[in-house]
Amino acid sequence: RKYENRLAYWVSEQDAGQADAINKGWRRATGEIIAYLNSDDTYEPGAVRAAVEFLAQHPETAMVYGHCYQINPQGERVGMLRAIPVNIHTLLLHNAIMQPTAFIRRRVLDHTGMLDVELGHAMDYDLWLRIALHQRIDALPVSLANFRAHEESKSVAKPFVFVQDRKRILKRFFANPQLPPSLRALEHQALVNSFLTTILGCFALDQLDAGKELWNQMTVEYPDYMTQSESIIEFAANIAVHNVGAPWLNRAAQDPIQWLKTFMSALPPNAYAMRKLEPRIIARIHTIRAFEAYWAKNCTIARIEILRAWRRDPQLLKNRGLVSIWIETLVGADVMQLLRRRPLAAQPPTQ
Repeated sequence: RKYENRLAYWVSEQDAGQADAINKGWRRATGEIIAYLNSDDTYEPGAVRAAVEFLAQHPETAMVYGHCYQINPQGERVGMLRAIPVNIHTLLLHNAIMQPTAFIRRRVLDHTGMLDVELGHAMDYDLWLRIALHQRIDALPVSLANFRAHEESKSVAKPFVFVQDRKRILKRFFANPQLPPSLRALEHQALVNSFLTTILGCFALDQLDAGKELWNQMTVEYPDYMTQSESIIEFAANIAVHNVGAPWLNRAAQDPIQWLKTFMSALPPNAYAMRKLEPRIIARIHTIRAFEAYWAKNCTIARIEILRAWRRDPQLLKNRGLVSIWIETLVGADVMQLLRRRPLAAQPPTQ
């Protein structure tokens, strides 16, 4: 009622859950672009304008999302989750879209359908998959919203239910007989990742018993969980940096690398293959730090983190992003732009 004079419509009544309530709102909406915001979260100033202008300028885009600040229960910023480009292949392995930042064309829902009212958790992820399967989703490099996590957040308070919903979503997705082979090949790792996302989150939030129980459940259902080690490395490093390296849920920030070592030692004995990834996960942590330092224009720290990443994992010497940052922080952005524009010299013909 506090904002009644600013709203076209509002109602407080019984519904069939969160998804049902959101769908009711969307059906009442008359605009061409829709979104939803949970009561814990907030938009950044200018967020709606930025999203609408982007969609107006890119008619081929079905949905857009952006950077999202992490805020604690007091509303203080404790970190940022950057919007990275996604497609249906990457989205199946990792949900990189922060829901509060998403803006969708209304006509898209006519094709994909609305939120699934049978899902109590991860219904946004289900919708993203249905959209990305046939249409384009773009990342907008602008901070659009603030995501507030607290002890009662569904993904925090009910990790087992969260995993079951993710599995249900993925199994239904892969049951589609019209999926191309390139997508069907991702089924195993997508299901493994549905466990790993929650397991790592449990350990990050000191829910050790839940994390260990989910780990044992995962290894029973998917004993060959290490098929795609690169995905596991990415998961673990991002959890360490963004959910551990920030004062998250009223917990003091921890050193991500020290936390990773503690996490590895706390895993059950059957996690030998996971422990072998520790050096590469640490290298990935340094990589994330390098990019964040680069974005913050701290060239010295960026170079230090790049060197640490290369020492831990020499394979990262082939990472073009790190090499590009390394060169740019040495020669400057202007020189780097000239180098990128300069055509390569023609090679002499071989005899």
